[in-house]
Amino acid sequence: MLAQEERLDEIFRRVGASLWMLQLLETQSALYYLLRVKAEKGMGFEEGTKILIQQNKKTFGNTLRSIQESKVLPQELQSQLSIILKERNWLAHASNIQGYKAIESEQDTIAFIERLEKIKSEALSLMKSLREQSEIYASSQGVTKEDMQLGIERAQKMWFEQEII
Repeated sequence: MLAQEERLDEIFRRVGASLWMLQLLETQSALYYLLRVKAEKGMGFEEGTKILIQQNKKTFGNTLRSIQESKVLPQELQSQLSIILKERNWLAHASNIQGYKAIESEQDTIAFIERLEKIKSEALSLMKSLREQSEIYASSQGVTKEDMQLGIERAQKMWFEQEII
């Protein structure tokens, strides 16, 4: 049985991991939106980055609505993204109520942690699905896997070194 302080530490760790994974999913969603909706043949890397920066300033829900309105994502994946958005909003805005209960009770801790783990794993799964969808689309546009990988590496280097996103 975990002591109250240990439960609190574990909850904080799991909340942080879930939020981090959701943030990565939000970025992947913005990238997908850029690729499928905003990108045009001949658009330069810098112009694409500007669009991505603007999209990342919007909420996750806003990005998902834009993708949904564009009808560029399979319905099943769109539905899964809607569910994770609700879970993300619960985590960001309402989870503290359940979290307080979890600090007091080991049984509530288990239920809370299970929900957080489900959020984290679903976010990772959706991130992978969006990346696969992006690769399929890019390939259909004549982009090779090697070019995709070079583009990803270039973007990550610039974004993370300059803290753009």
